[in-house]
Parts: sequence; C-alpha cells; structure tokens
Amino acid sequence: MRRRSGGMVTAPDFAFWNPDVEVEFDPKAWREGHDTQFERAVVSGGGK
Repeated sequence: MRRRSGGMVTAPDFAFWNPDVEVEFDPKAWREGHDTQFERAVVSGGGK
C-alpha cells in the first residue's frame, strides 16, 4: 500500500510459531520491560 508521503506499508505474509509451548502472561514482568513469551522462545531455541 502506497502512502501519500510516497512511503510503503507492508505486512508479513507468513509466521512460524510453536503452539505447544505455553507461557503465562506476567503483568509485573511486562511492566518491568520483560517479554516472557520472547524470552521463553529464545531459551527453547525458537522451536528447534
């Protein structure tokens, strides 16, 4: 999609995820700047 400014807006066509790994949402950690889902993905090797 072209914007008036001449720039472009794009969206990803696909994504990979491992639905078998559940991570509880921790509001306190989120407020402190931690992304528990991302951190778990890094620890687990991104599903590999």
